[in-house]
Amino acid sequence: MGRRVGPWDGREVAGFAGTASHTPPLAPDPPHRDHAAMLRRRPSLARPLDAGLMRLVAFVRDAGALAVVIAVALGSGLWPALNADRLMELWYNRLPFDDRVTALKWGLGAAGVTLVGYVIVVLVARRRGRAGPRPSVTEVVAATNRRLLWGLGVPGLVFLAIRPVEKHHPHLVTVYAAVFAGLVAASVYAARVPARARWAAVNRFAPPALLAVAAGLVAAQLCDLALINHGSMRTQIADLGYYDNIFYQSVHGNLLGCSFMPGGNHYVGHFDPILVLLSPFYLISQRAETLLVLQVVWLAAGAAPAYLLMRDAVGSTWAGLAFGLTYLLYPALHGVALYEFHSISLLGPLAMTLMYALQQRRFGLYWLVLPLCLLVREDVPMVTALVGATILMSMPAHRRHGWLTLAASAAYLVLVKGLVMRSSDLLNCSDGGSCFAYYFEDMIKHRRGMGDIALSVLQNPGFAETRVLVKPEKLLFLLQLFVPLLGLPLLASAGRITMVFGLTFTMLATREPVHSIGFQYSTFIYPFAFALAPQALRTLSTGERWPWLPWDRRRLVRGLVAGMLVSSALLSWRFGALVDNTAFKAGFAAIRREVDVKATEHRAFVLEQLARVPVDAHLALTRRLGPQGSNRPNVYPWPQVRRYKIPRLDYLLARDGDLEGPERTHLRTSIRDGSLKLLAESAGIRLLQVVDPKFLGRKPAAQPRARTRRRPRKPADAMPPPRK
Repeated sequence: MGRRVGPWDGREVAGFAGTASHTPPLAPDPPHRDHAAMLRRRPSLARPLDAGLMRLVAFVRDAGALAVVIAVALGSGLWPALNADRLMELWYNRLPFDDRVTALKWGLGAAGVTLVGYVIVVLVARRRGRAGPRPSVTEVVAATNRRLLWGLGVPGLVFLAIRPVEKHHPHLVTVYAAVFAGLVAASVYAARVPARARWAAVNRFAPPALLAVAAGLVAAQLCDLALINHGSMRTQIADLGYYDNIFYQSVHGNLLGCSFMPGGNHYVGHFDPILVLLSPFYLISQRAETLLVLQVVWLAAGAAPAYLLMRDAVGSTWAGLAFGLTYLLYPALHGVALYEFHSISLLGPLAMTLMYALQQRRFGLYWLVLPLCLLVREDVPMVTALVGATILMSMPAHRRHGWLTLAASAAYLVLVKGLVMRSSDLLNCSDGGSCFAYYFEDMIKHRRGMGDIALSVLQNPGFAETRVLVKPEKLLFLLQLFVPLLGLPLLASAGRITMVFGLTFTMLATREPVHSIGFQYSTFIYPFAFALAPQALRTLSTGERWPWLPWDRRRLVRGLVAGMLVSSALLSWRFGALVDNTAFKAGFAAIRREVDVKATEHRAFVLEQLARVPVDAHLALTRRLGPQGSNRPNVYPWPQVRRYKIPRLDYLLARDGDLEGPERTHLRTSIRDGSLKLLAESAGIRLLQVVDPKFLGRKPAAQPRARTRRRPRKPADAMPPPRK
């Protein structure tokens, strides 16, 4: 393709001829006089217009577009807030046309009001800047956008407000909560909070006082829920009945005794001598309710080490207050507090105090708390050994304490497993212990306890990985544990190893309760996660980690602390116990939030019948009646007591709903033949006196299976009937 000379400038331009042309340019026609005048005037008119358009484009690009998006996002939440009863229609996009138009008008109106607010902010900011350099409109709007970034998450809040969403889309709820918390963290980072010296006294005393009030209010509400749940007869022998009987036996001289367990002690399943130290509290009122209140108050007291961990890590009492509230709102804490009573739940505040003492190098407090942690349960030495390993790896100047911690943990584990408990295996799968192998039935194929799990992991690691990765409930469990803390414990450079035992125990388990926040097993993880989050923030604030970050580190820490509080509050709203929702469960079932009148009447009848039974009598109780009468020296679970070697059985208090069909039939037959004497009956609850001592050894007759007629098999060479 050739080139030709343009007639307007004499330059060669691309042409259509085959060769280049060098013809001199043609002289243009002389312009008209008026046209020349217009050309002379055009630059003076175009320059301001072009400059204004460019400024407008730059404003829209740098600040205006985001301001409009934020305004629309904020406005989108107005109509749903005024029509909360129609959120389900909104979720499925089933609103009638007129209502959709109305919602759009409300949203646009709210967006317009928000934009008017932007205008007011710009005018005020520019008026204040008269004494010095006045900020540009773009700068003011951009700064306002950064402070209102949380508004982008309002549509997600509308989604979270739909009541059953936490039940059907729990993973999405955690993601929305994390996104909104991140936006809040960014907004708080952008806000400037001037420090005032005259507030020094307020900054020192107000946060701990406010946290104490909040802890009292949360503990009061959780205690109320726990007592209502127990009063509605929704607690069981396992585990509230077990521990109530342990406390009763301990205060009466039989330390750690439990007549509900084979052999009359709790050593078969767990060894938890810390209960002996706490048994004096049981003298206040020797009832199961005392244990429920004790557990809630004990866990609520964990707000104190949470406050100290954050305060000393970042040097702010208000950050300590926010972190303490994050702990009190933590959904997993509510599950541990309200699922009956378990000794392992006592580890939470103790472990946080232990980590606080370690981080502050207060080894006097450390060696005071470490023995208490070991006394919680026989498997806690597996966790404290990891604490000792943390000292060896990250505190070389104090490695002596690390070696002593490892030695103390190993010695205590060997002593308890070798001399006290029946089984030497960590899962009690040897020597007649109460085996917990069913927790890991996918990993344990030969019932050899922890050795079988280690064999499966080492010999077939791919299978072990699939057990962790393919189950969505395990992913949800991890999200619910770490999203309230914005994942910061995973960023802590030292101490992450302390969570290894808990994560391994829960992630390799087959039973869903082990990796659910409604049960007590999260106690192996969450105390150390709360201890590590402030350490991660400290390394960020001092520049020890990621020194290349361009952000203001103090403001970054403030934003992340606020984000943790918001994230924990949102997840507590949808998964916790403080607000009614469809997802929270204390154990296997949802809790009662209001008094059940019928259940209260049934419980009154049960307590009346228990008062008729002599205290020293041998009494058997069914599953849900156990915690109502477990404060006795000789109580047993029915029908499991048939396997126990007990001298006699005097009374039986049974509830039909706790028994299977053959057992109920067996009791009615025994009443008719005179082996049992019916003393009282109401709503399927019976107090029976054992007349024939041989009744204890009788088992219910097996129910004959109903015969089913088998269809004759077709011969292999039979042809299907022809189609008509």
